[in-house]
Amino acid sequence: MLDSLLKIDRILFYAINQGTRNAVFDWLMPAVSWQYLWVPLSLIVLIFLVRSTWRTRWILIILILVFVTGDAFNSRVLKPLFTRPRPYSSLTQVHLHKNHWEVTPELKPKNPNPTSSFPSTHAVNAASSATVLICFYPRFWPLMAFLAALICYSRVYIGVHYPFDVLAGVLVGLFLAGSVLVVQALIRRRVQVRFFNGGK
Repeated sequence: MLDSLLKIDRILFYAINQGTRNAVFDWLMPAVSWQYLWVPLSLIVLIFLVRSTWRTRWILIILILVFVTGDAFNSRVLKPLFTRPRPYSSLTQVHLHKNHWEVTPELKPKNPNPTSSFPSTHAVNAASSATVLICFYPRFWPLMAFLAALICYSRVYIGVHYPFDVLAGVLVGLFLAGSVLVVQALIRRRVQVRFFNGGK
């Protein structure tokens, strides 16, 4: 059963990162999947923290908490439990293998950076962040969902994750974001009850 699922996973991987290959995606996907994409996003968050309403600051604090929690939980707890190497280390390595659609991993070039691929940390962060933003800004859910899906897709396209790695990351991200949102809702409700009861 597990072997069949892994075989399907590899078939989907090659269908995505080679079957949908084009010049636009070759330029866009590495940028979307950039390892340090959090740097410009962090600068934007800092600006909003300084110049924004208390509601916006509260949302940003929750967003940061979800992001940091998801990154730490996935990198330090989940990934050490699994020993699945990345399919490739970069889009360049994928292109060197562009004429092959085989699903046997031993025939592909050896990855010089055998870090764990399961689950995808990018997918965890994208899914959790999108969930928080959709919760507070439901009108923009199509944009948030599209951006999260684009990030997840890019990880398979550039060859650093299998589809099941990304799917697992999405599920972990949804769980973590949901847990944090439930906790903050309970805290906010308790604060409101204490306020209406005169602080008792």
